[in-house]
Amino acid sequence: MRFVEANRASSLSVDLPRRPSAAGTYVVADRQGGVLQASAAATPDAVNTTIAASADAGALSVTVTSASGITVGRRYLLAGAEDAGGEVVTVRSISSTTITFARRILTARASGATFASSRVTFALPALPSPDRAYRVEYTYPVADDRPSVAVPFDVTRWTPVTSLTLEDVRDIDPLVVKRLPAGLWLPALRDDAWEMLCRHIATRIDPGAVVGTIDMVGTVDLRTAHGYLVRALLAESAGDGPEVTAYRERMATRYAEERDGVLGTLAVDRGQTGAASLRDAWTRHLPIMRG
Repeated sequence: MRFVEANRASSLSVDLPRRPSAAGTYVVADRQGGVLQASAAATPDAVNTTIAASADAGALSVTVTSASGITVGRRYLLAGAEDAGGEVVTVRSISSTTITFARRILTARASGATFASSRVTFALPALPSPDRAYRVEYTYPVADDRPSVAVPFDVTRWTPVTSLTLEDVRDIDPLVVKRLPAGLWLPALRDDAWEMLCRHIATRIDPGAVVGTIDMVGTVDLRTAHGYLVRALLAESAGDGPEVTAYRERMATRYAEERDGVLGTLAVDRGQTGAASLRDAWTRHLPIMRG
């Protein structure tokens, strides 16, 4: 889920399946389809270079012609889009022009193969009305012959963010590093877990209606729940033995308990007008069976 704070100009970025040949255009619309910003040019990420030497299948790094703008943790296209024979790589570290990946590459690449970002950024106007299901409608350049892309986002009074760090995860479970499968990029797993947590909240309450900024110290602290969810997702890639299954189920249960416990204490501003109510707070449903 993507969130934009109401009454503040901002931007959204998205990694497309392939790099557009030019900027392309976009409009901003609300959930009724009303256009809030007329057609404007998007801003493609500037990274568009080549590798300076060939790389074997299974290589963990490449040397690029220019490392300018390449960012640790981001994904890039090596030798083009996946549906055109390329692959997506995640940058783990950068040393001069040597780029090291989170996982080994799948296919041998010749010198001169492209190394490019497919990220496109959209400037957004200040949107005054908190609501769900706004969207950016992006159109590729005509020459690319690609379908348009809709990027959904919510406009919120309160913006959900996470303060969970990898050090927090290690505090919860000092052995977590030993459980990391080869090639797993823990920052991406942490971000995926936060996305999942926000979706869980959204099934009952608009995440932006929770009074306070979710998971910041001194407001609504979901770091513990987020950490348990990270561990549960991590266990999904560790096999299906009885010990692993029991551990995964225990982490999932603790996640739900922590999430519900924290969210059950909150006031909720469903209309995001500034007037909150405890009566609209998160509720937990317990099954009742007749004995």
